[in-house]
Amino acid sequence: MHIIKRGAEAVIYDVGDAVLKYRVKKGYRIREIDESQRRRRTKREARIMTEARRIGVLVPRIIEVKEFEILMEKIEGKRLRDVAEELDEKTLREVCTKIGESIAKLHAHNLIHGDLTTSNFILRDKEVYFIDFGLAFRSKREED
Repeated sequence: MHIIKRGAEAVIYDVGDAVLKYRVKKGYRIREIDESQRRRRTKREARIMTEARRIGVLVPRIIEVKEFEILMEKIEGKRLRDVAEELDEKTLREVCTKIGESIAKLHAHNLIHGDLTTSNFILRDKEVYFIDFGLAFRSKREED
């Protein structure tokens, strides 16, 4: 098991055929509040990813959810951030169209990803997978 990425909210581990997202402790918060928030955010992220997958958005399949952890399918591919400049114009347009269509599906079901950056899309065989739903939430507000 080795670290793939370390972020402000979580550490992502490669565990062979899967990826483990562990939501880290925040030492500046009261322990009970920290645990409650981490537990709630972990459950919310897993629920939103599961619903996104159900409506046809490509996301990693959830294998198991624990208190502060999500074990999910490993998507073999490259982050859009790392390959966007290498794509020809036609392919880039196709990728962007797929992203837009998936965002429309999410929003039609009141799901907001919350962190749509090129780092949070993985390209695999011209398919676009959405990752990192750590800031995702539900909303019917048009502004969101």
